[in-house]
Amino acid sequence: MRIGYDLLYLVPGVSGGVEVYALALIDAIARLYPDNQHLVFLNATTAGRGLFQRANVLEVHCPFPGENRCLRYLWQQFVLPLQASAWRLDVLHAPSYTGPLFCPCPWVVTVPDVNFEDQNVGMPATRRIPLSFFSRRSARRAGHVITISRASKCEIVRKLGIDAGKITVVHLGPGQISRMAAVPAGCGPEGHGINAPYITAFAGGGNPHKNLARLLSAFLKICSDHEEKLVLIGRIPRRIRQQRILDHPKIITLGHLPSAEIGPLIAGSRLFVVQSTYEGF
Repeated sequence: MRIGYDLLYLVPGVSGGVEVYALALIDAIARLYPDNQHLVFLNATTAGRGLFQRANVLEVHCPFPGENRCLRYLWQQFVLPLQASAWRLDVLHAPSYTGPLFCPCPWVVTVPDVNFEDQNVGMPATRRIPLSFFSRRSARRAGHVITISRASKCEIVRKLGIDAGKITVVHLGPGQISRMAAVPAGCGPEGHGINAPYITAFAGGGNPHKNLARLLSAFLKICSDHEEKLVLIGRIPRRIRQQRILDHPKIITLGHLPSAEIGPLIAGSRLFVVQSTYEGF
């Protein structure tokens, strides 16, 4: 078979959970089915970074910047169907909410959650409106919908009006933590100059529902009475970077890290905090 993957959305270090999901999924499927050809459609920001090392995974470069959502939607809806036809794909998987509404081959879409329908998420209208428009229609037009939890499936049925029989729940795997024995030396806390004890959390990028500001506020209220430091993994929102709060000696920011380094950091921490107000899983 010739299987395509719509990774036009992917910007390493920015895409968050849907980046981890897609990279791990494609690597596993390519390993399990070596006789199939796996084509990944990548934007210009991501192409050529060596994200895929298996011989049966082929990158198809699409010349537009991944940070431009408008160009991404245009390419996905008008150019990707032509590419799917030209490459004679047997099936296409769109692993992040949206896919080409008029696809010449069978296709499936993964809708991890419906955060764009939750007003508490705080998603800007310029992002919420097109994401809601294309996600809703992608779920209706795709041959099948994959989601990551029973909770998300119930929300897709209730808020998007998709028949429950069209949706399959495929839970997320354990990822890198299951392979921690193979992690190179120096990738743990000591490799970043971090001494125990410490607390870990994901910064969450620019998404308000990741609730980083509240976590920082709470930590600063108690940190003088406790020895733990706070270690933040991932992209810090601009509005928080502009404040002086990150200058505190007990707050350590590491930015985007390779997946191999995240598991040991979390495993070595005294506490891992998920401060988000909304998660599909």
